[in-house]
Amino acid sequence: MRINYIIGNGFDRNLNLKTSYKEFVNVYRDIKNDNPIIEKFKSTLKGDSELWFKLEEYLGDYTKHIKKPQEFILIYDDLQIELSNYLKNEQSNLVISKLLKDKIINDFINPQKYLSPNDKRRLISFIKKHSQKKILLNISTFNYTNSVEQIFNSPNFPLKINTKNIFNSVTQLENINHIHGLIDNGLIFGVNDESQISNIELSKNIEIQEHLIKPFVNDSYDILINKKLEQDIRNADLICLHGLSMGATDKKWWKIIGEEVKNGKHLVFHKFSEIGFSNLNRNKINPLIRGEKKRLLDLFEIPTELREKTESQIYIEIGTKTFNNSK
Repeated sequence: MRINYIIGNGFDRNLNLKTSYKEFVNVYRDIKNDNPIIEKFKSTLKGDSELWFKLEEYLGDYTKHIKKPQEFILIYDDLQIELSNYLKNEQSNLVISKLLKDKIINDFINPQKYLSPNDKRRLISFIKKHSQKKILLNISTFNYTNSVEQIFNSPNFPLKINTKNIFNSVTQLENINHIHGLIDNGLIFGVNDESQISNIELSKNIEIQEHLIKPFVNDSYDILINKKLEQDIRNADLICLHGLSMGATDKKWWKIIGEEVKNGKHLVFHKFSEIGFSNLNRNKINPLIRGEKKRLLDLFEIPTELREKTESQIYIEIGTKTFNNSK
């Protein structure tokens, strides 16, 4: 059985890294720069959201205030440098105990672990229909930090995982892929396509595209990472999404995942909430689960006639206890 995890900033925040957009931008705005173009841009930034796609959307919208490509590139490059410096500092503070590493690895190979009892039974039944003797695990991260590598002690691939799941499976970690680059290797942030760039003239400029349109950036670097993630999604039997804001600036991936869910793939979605599942608050949890399923069906563009069937292939964890200190 193949399981593909796609993880976002929620993973690093579970490890107590201060990596939200709000935490970064409140530091970034205070860094003085002699260039008035950069200072003007900084003065317009708002630090009222935790979600990174808000910055990406804003970059696309801010182009309407830009006259020349070089002006935007100045802003983008400064943002890239300062974000890299900020994340380097955060990453240097990361300390993960062996106990927590073991717990997180166990979570990776037991995707049913924190689901509601009904969803847990359904997912276990689905896994049993596939070969549970061997689990092939791929991890794709939208994060720039090496936190996942630290969990697995900077592995060589493929890596046999000695921890066993409830099926006593042999689990092999195939790879860890950074979709948006690494701290020291060109951070990639921006929009999904030209339609998300307000300045129509700039949206056609090759230099702007190579900076701001994320799929274009990977292609211009001759990086095969886009094709690798698409291949992992299409080859997976089970797709697990964790710590993702699911913004429009990564619409490319939600479309591909939607296609695969329509084709019968099953999906686990970890939704952060302070409530968490228990029998005492089932009346609060069930509306949240229904709401999240509807949001995902909309995002994946599932047609009405397929919604009931597709909904049965989606499992929502409300909490989430996955990948943090909760037991």
